[in-house]
Amino acid sequence: MLLLSSLSACSGLARQGLTGEGASPAPWLVDRGPFPWQGERIEYVVRHAKVEMDLLHAEIEVGQPVEASDGTRCIPLVASAQSVALARVFVRLDDKTYTCLDEKSWEPLYAYKYLDENERQRTYHVFFWPEALYASVERHAGKDVATKDVPLPAHTLDAISWVFMIRQQSPEKGSTSVWYIYDGWIISALTLVSQGPEEIWTPLGIYETTRFDLFREKFDSHWPQGALSGVYLDPELTVDTPKAFMGNVWVTRDQRRIPVRLALETKLGDVELSIRSYVPPAGPATEAD
Repeated sequence: MLLLSSLSACSGLARQGLTGEGASPAPWLVDRGPFPWQGERIEYVVRHAKVEMDLLHAEIEVGQPVEASDGTRCIPLVASAQSVALARVFVRLDDKTYTCLDEKSWEPLYAYKYLDENERQRTYHVFFWPEALYASVERHAGKDVATKDVPLPAHTLDAISWVFMIRQQSPEKGSTSVWYIYDGWIISALTLVSQGPEEIWTPLGIYETTRFDLFREKFDSHWPQGALSGVYLDPELTVDTPKAFMGNVWVTRDQRRIPVRLALETKLGDVELSIRSYVPPAGPATEAD
């Protein structure tokens, strides 16, 4: 059901963003080739490291390409997270995300974020304009609607598209990648540093993985000063929160490069996200006992 809804969102809302007045298809600077995960679905369970209890269930699903009216082809990503069991008594969370990726660059054209936390709903529509290095944001909270344009560094992703982009990183120890992330409210730089191979246990079984250290830095962005008319430059960034260790990510070392575990340090303690079900791009599902 989530995937069917996202197909409509991608074909309709991406069409709105791509064919508005004065818009034209972006001159993509990166062609990463065929997207290898169409049809994939991953389900995760989130637990507090010191409590043997499920806190959240989350999933990510990849659809087949849809086409906007100007011919731009988009790959829909659908993600959701819900609090479960006893945790739902304290925090009622029902979040959904739809992201449409450009078929060539794998970078987002449009992202829809629906956040429902303790019956407080907020919705974000984020249109990415990579050729002009900014995003247009429309935020809904109750009857209030706010819009803004935010300058972004080149190749900025949203959180869901980042999950797929990091699967291309080299597993060689010491390899490093840095990606800017924007979901409609703050710009972050996420840095991954490979720590080499590690065998780990998950509810779905034992995996041979690469462990990455994860760091986060938050920024405020400002329109560049002194740019010539028609010339687009990366924004000026000022640090809001300095770079700090955030946790670890484990990605399998096989051809599918599946993110099977994420451990985060939070204000409420250490939280672990682990794979519990996997449907490959083609083939039957694998589920935890």
